Amino acid sequence: LALWSHGLLSATLCQEIAALAMEDGAQHDELWQLANCGTYGVHKGNIHRDMMAHFCKDLPVSPSMNVDVPCIDPKTNKETIEGASIFLPHLQFWSLGLHFPESFHDLFSLAKGDIPSFWDHVEAVGDPALENHPLKKGALKKDWKEKTIPIILHGDGVEFQNRDSILTWSWAPLLNQKSSLKSHQLVSCFPKSCSTTSTFDPIWEWLLWSFNALAKGFHPKEDPFGKPLKKGIMADMAGHPLHCQGYRAVMWSILGDNEFFSNTLLLAHWASHFPCWNCDCQNYPEAEEGKHV
Repeated sequence: LALWSHGLLSATLCQEIAALAMEDGAQHDELWQLANCGTYGVHKGNIHRDMMAHFCKDLPVSPSMNVDVPCIDPKTNKETIEGASIFLPHLQFWSLGLHFPESFHDLFSLAKGDIPSFWDHVEAVGDPALENHPLKKGALKKDWKEKTIPIILHGDGVEFQNRDSILTWSWAPLLNQKSSLKSHQLVSCFPKSCSTTSTFDPIWEWLLWSFNALAKGFHPKEDPFGKPLKKGIMADMAGHPLHCQGYRAVMWSILGDNEFFSNTLLLAHWASHFPCWNCDCQNYPEAEEGKHV
């Protein structure tokens, strides 16, 4: 089931393995349910549907929402509007803390006191990112070292089709020691071949709003456009803390490869005369000595 949920095994293969295991004498209720999918494998087209019904029904996880985005129709090669599903970070954070408290504390390194130690070190080295940071002002200032979890934002293109890749955005705790599959929370993705320069603009209006709510530690009362929230989870929880113990999370680092920084975030390109956005290195024959490497 874990391999299936990670996309490494097909539903049909999972059913077949379970059926063979039962023929060898293995006994387990979930193994029987898995083997019985698709009427014991007779109707293979129904196996995935049956697995979703048996094992993924009423999961207490954050719901997704749809955002209309401009994109390219691959059939006509013309610009159109399509829906893109996204996960809001503040709802993911809230859902993890509410339904999976042990995993929440483990994932965000809360039990070992790593969070206050991290902020103590940031202050001790005089990190300029902390200067005039909203964390140290107003209502967020109280217990900010103990209650604020540093997180990272990660962007990258991943395999999608033979001729295409899909741009994915995810976030994760900065201090966690787990693999990306066990720690990263997907927020958005879209095929690169269908994207335009403005495809992610509507998506990021909602994600920015959500990350701001995550940093404040409260469910927002209005949508990104200042309008009252409609019926649903977000409207029901408006104004409530995201976590019963007051934890919140602030983005502290953005991660990605050179292609992501140059082609997606539009920072200096590695093939340009001035390739690095972190220093004054140069890359051309007449460059100053010592700065052309």
